[in-house]
Amino acid sequence: MVHAKKTRTYNTGVRRENILQAAARLTKSHGLDGWTMRDLAAETGSAQSVIYDKVGTKDNVCTAIVGLAFIDATTHVPDTNLEWKAWFRAYLIPWRRAFATYPGAAKWFLRYGPGTEGASSGEILDTAISKLLEAGFGDQSGLVFAMIMSIALTTIGMEDAHTDASGGNPMIDYSSILTTLNEADSKGGNVLAAYVHTVHGDIADTHDQLHAYYVLVLETMLNGLEATLLQ
Repeated sequence: MVHAKKTRTYNTGVRRENILQAAARLTKSHGLDGWTMRDLAAETGSAQSVIYDKVGTKDNVCTAIVGLAFIDATTHVPDTNLEWKAWFRAYLIPWRRAFATYPGAAKWFLRYGPGTEGASSGEILDTAISKLLEAGFGDQSGLVFAMIMSIALTTIGMEDAHTDASGGNPMIDYSSILTTLNEADSKGGNVLAAYVHTVHGDIADTHDQLHAYYVLVLETMLNGLEATLLQ
């Protein structure tokens, strides 16, 4: 007796928005670089050929996911009446939450920008540059804006190494770092070890410390730009 092969059925009617929702779930769980188009097809119950037809390559999907993070980060544009440092502070604080939700998105944004989903970035960019011009940065406004965004996104991107994509186990081997610092038995090593302890404990405490670190980086950067270029 010849048995007919079982044919697998695929969801060929999956919509683009459903595919992007599935990609967002995978990114939150595994990071932007932690899933493949095969994984995405399985997540949607569809075939890879359908995914390519509806949204294109993985780069296209990643660009869309980063665009979603950008939209989330810029939902509320600060009051344009704010002083320039207060405006950038209010503008950039939400970026950490939005981009940390999608591990790998901050690094992608640094390379390629907000993507098609974040096409509204032009108006925000105009406002940001206007604040810098008003502050007196003049011809250096473009440089200052690039520095601000680069440092903010790099700091957010560094958080990807602190915990895995699901927010669980540290990807940095803090235990080995602490062992090395303790074995050094030096004043500098003891001071640094005390700090490492603050980001190597309860995950909620770690997130609080990382947020405080991000805010400190922003404050130091903005104050430094003011002291260096506006004096």
